[in-house]
Amino acid sequence: MYKLRIFSSTLFQGLLYTALSLACLHVSPSFSATKEATLEQLQQVLDNYRAKMHIPGMAMSITSHDKRNPHHYVLVSGTTTLHGANPVEASNLFQVGSITKSFTAAIVLQLETNPQYNFNINQPLSTWLPQYPQWGDITVKQLLNHTSGIYNYTDSITDDMTNKQWTLQELVAIAAKHPLYFKPGHGWHYSNTNYTLAAMVVQVLTGKTISEEMESLIAKAKLHDTYYLARPYPLDILSRMVHGYNKDKKDITEENMSWANAAGAIVSNAADIDKWTNELLTPKVILPKKQLLEMQSVVCQKKSTKAGCQYPGMPTTTSNAPTYGLGIAHYKKLWWHDGSTGGYSAIFIYYIPKKFTISITADIGDIEMTNDFHALTQKVSEILLKSTNALTVR
Repeated sequence: MYKLRIFSSTLFQGLLYTALSLACLHVSPSFSATKEATLEQLQQVLDNYRAKMHIPGMAMSITSHDKRNPHHYVLVSGTTTLHGANPVEASNLFQVGSITKSFTAAIVLQLETNPQYNFNINQPLSTWLPQYPQWGDITVKQLLNHTSGIYNYTDSITDDMTNKQWTLQELVAIAAKHPLYFKPGHGWHYSNTNYTLAAMVVQVLTGKTISEEMESLIAKAKLHDTYYLARPYPLDILSRMVHGYNKDKKDITEENMSWANAAGAIVSNAADIDKWTNELLTPKVILPKKQLLEMQSVVCQKKSTKAGCQYPGMPTTTSNAPTYGLGIAHYKKLWWHDGSTGGYSAIFIYYIPKKFTISITADIGDIEMTNDFHALTQKVSEILLKSTNALTVR
C-alpha cells in the first residue's frame, strides 16, 4: 500500500533535542567569522548521514531569520541517480509528499478572507459537498486537523494503481466504501482523504481547479522551484528531478502522482521549502494573523494525561505532547511537517523563539528513513552550537 505518512516517537525525541539545542543560538557574536568552518562541518555531517542511510541524493537548507544574526546555508550531497555520475545541485527537484498539506491548508484559509465566498472552516461539508451525506456534519476544520474520522484512501492504493490518472472523486470514492474510524471530533487519525475533500471544497468555492489555486499560491510566495504536479511530469521537470527510489531501490521517478493530489503532489527543492516554512509562519505574508492563528490551533494526536491530552483529537494549548494544527504539526518549540512518497522523503522544521528553519529532501521513500531525520537535525544543532560557542543542552 502507498502512504503519505508523518510522525513517530523517535522523530519527536529528535525534534525536542533540536529545539533545546537551537535555544542557545542567540549567543553567537562571531558567527560570520566561523561561517566557512561551519559550512564544512555541515557538509561532512550531511555526507556521512547520506552514506550511512544509503541515500543516493540529498539536499538541506538552513536559515536563521533573526535580523541580529542572519545566515543561510544550502547544502547538497550525492548524485541525481543511484550510482550515477551527476552530482545533486541546489536547483534539483524532489517530491516533498505531505508537506503539500501545508499549501492546501493555506489555500483553504485564504478563502476565509474573501467575503464573496461567505466561507469559514467551521462550516459542515454538507454546505459545499452535499453528494457525501454520510460526512455532512464534518467540518472543513476537522478535515484539516485530521479529526474527521474519514478513512485514509492511500491505505488501499497499491503499486499497480500508481500509474493511472486519478481524479479527486475517484480517490474519495475509495474512502466512501469504509466506515468512519471514530465519531468526528472524538479522535485523531491521519488521513489523506481529508485533504482531497478540502481540495474539492476549494474547487466548488472558486470555480478553479486545485492545480490553478496551487499555482497562484506558489506565485504569491515567490517560490521559483516549486510545482504542483498531480499528473505525469513534463520533460522539463523530469530533467531537473533527482531520481526517486523505493526501499527496494526501484526507480519510480516517473510515477503518476495524481494518487497523492492535494495531500502530497508537490515537487520542490530544499531552499524553496525552507523559504515557504518561514513565509507560512510569518503573519501577513501568506496568511493574515487571524488565519495563521487558526492554522496554529492544535489538537492532541494521542492521549497523554500528563500533558493534558485527555483523548486524541482534543483541542489543546499544550506544548508537551505531539499536536496537529491545520496542515502543520507542533511539539515543544517547533512547528514542522514531513512527508514521504514512494520514492522521496522530506521535512521542514521551524524553531519558534529564534525564527530558525531547516528543510531536508531525500530521494528514498522509506518511512523509517524519514523518521530518522532527527539524527541529522541533532548533528546540525550541535555544529551550530559549537560554532557559536554556546552550551549544549542535553
